[in-house]
Amino acid sequence: MATLARPHWSPTAMDRRQALRRALLSCGIATALFYAAMNAFVPVFWPAYRWTSQTVSELSAVGAPTRPLWVALSLVYSALYAAFGAGVWATAQHKRSLRWAGALLLVSAVLGLAWPPMHLRPVLAAGGGTLTDTLHLVWTAAWGAFSTSAMILGALALGKRFRIFTVVALSLLLVFGALTSVEAPAVPLDAPTPWIGVWERLNIACYFGWLIAFAVALLWTPAVERGATPSAWGARIKLLVGAGDRIMASALPFALLGITANALWPALFHLGLGGKGLVLGGALLALGIPLWFTTAVQILLLVPQGKLITRGPFAIMRHPLYTSVAVLVTPGVGLLFDSWLGFALGLVLYIVSRRFARSEEGELAKRFPAEYPAYRRRVLLPWL
Repeated sequence: MATLARPHWSPTAMDRRQALRRALLSCGIATALFYAAMNAFVPVFWPAYRWTSQTVSELSAVGAPTRPLWVALSLVYSALYAAFGAGVWATAQHKRSLRWAGALLLVSAVLGLAWPPMHLRPVLAAGGGTLTDTLHLVWTAAWGAFSTSAMILGALALGKRFRIFTVVALSLLLVFGALTSVEAPAVPLDAPTPWIGVWERLNIACYFGWLIAFAVALLWTPAVERGATPSAWGARIKLLVGAGDRIMASALPFALLGITANALWPALFHLGLGGKGLVLGGALLALGIPLWFTTAVQILLLVPQGKLITRGPFAIMRHPLYTSVAVLVTPGVGLLFDSWLGFALGLVLYIVSRRFARSEEGELAKRFPAEYPAYRRRVLLPWL
């Protein structure tokens, strides 16, 4: 009897395509985290750089000591960004707006690879600007137009709640963009711009916060397409987020207050560790960022399958996602800026996470009445 050849749509092939699609979409989260790490790490190599009063573009300016490092890391960033755009395109299927969003993200990634540099402020003030400075502004405007268009098109492809979230994100982008533009004319004059770095980074944080939310929403798209109701989809998102939304909402006021105070009175927060602080901060980030990313990938891949995660970082601690941020990443960033604020915010995050994680553990105990108690008993560091 003849054996039929396996069709191209066999379950194994479909599983591989789904795994690739999810990996590409996860690059959206990796893109945002990598760019944040670039902003924390690269300024360390330019001691005179001040993140509150200088723009991100100055890190890659012609003649800046950090330009070679920034350009090299930007290649990785653009590759992650392009991979996410490809993942959005692959997820689109028959949704034209989502396909266009993926295309615009890909175009934005390509633009990032060939971004013309600006010159340093003293050079611009002395009349040394060239065509690249003009093109730098053109690239910035084009990238902003493509990115915001991708946000709008991506929101149109998803539900009402995500559209509302996108409207809020776009509104914040408009506010922080306007605040940045107020001080921007002083840059080529080498005049004081005391808050331009703060406003620009808040603007960037709004966009990449939206990008992470977009990636998470698309990772759940298959559940929606199989007929899950909006309420069921919301419940699954709630399961995915856990206590994270309450933890961030509780810690955010402390973070905003602390960052503002640190910017206004930096001497009060100064540690004076010098090179030792940079080494220690780099070590904490080298541990914390991979731990966070590994945990996030496990959650994104396994929680949608209804599985209890007990391996990898979860075999060592119950809440590696929260612990990595509170104990490693936040203090590490603080040390890079030679400030004790990172340790204070890390302590706040740890206390708040322990407070709200109890409800998360209660939900897991209900969902896995036999497996979760056994897991709790064998985890190595139950207080983390």
